Amino acid sequence: MLRGTPALASVFLCFVCVFSQKSHQATNLCIRDMITRVTELIKQAPQLNQLDSTLYTPTLTDYKQNCPRAALKCFAAEVKVFIDEWELLYKQKVQKSFRLEKMIDRLAARLPQGESDCLQCESLKEENVENFLTELRLILQHINSQFCT
Repeated sequence: MLRGTPALASVFLCFVCVFSQKSHQATNLCIRDMITRVTELIKQAPQLNQLDSTLYTPTLTDYKQNCPRAALKCFAAEVKVFIDEWELLYKQKVQKSFRLEKMIDRLAARLPQGESDCLQCESLKEENVENFLTELRLILQHINSQFCT
């Protein structure tokens, strides 16, 4: 059993470890790069609306009503649909590094579960690409406001 200064140093180190772990988790949810990517897609939205796609679109309310993971999982699935349609229409591959759906999916996995009364993705309102991306950016900005300092 440690006494005196060594004991105090051990307790201090434990607190440092605990607090650094919590702050590390918060920075993992800091997603400025993802917001930048979505903003770039929104700038291309008039061109992307040629896809004539409608995508199931969770709202910020859906996200906040105890369904953050379900909302982001829906966004990830719909972004994949959107990217696949884009590649088919324009006959060009989207860079693997731009695979936004994987980034969103990883983010969803880090959010709290709380999926009690969440709507299925297919029961959400369908929106055009521009509105879909705008709603996604709004939710990502909300997440950033919670977890980024």
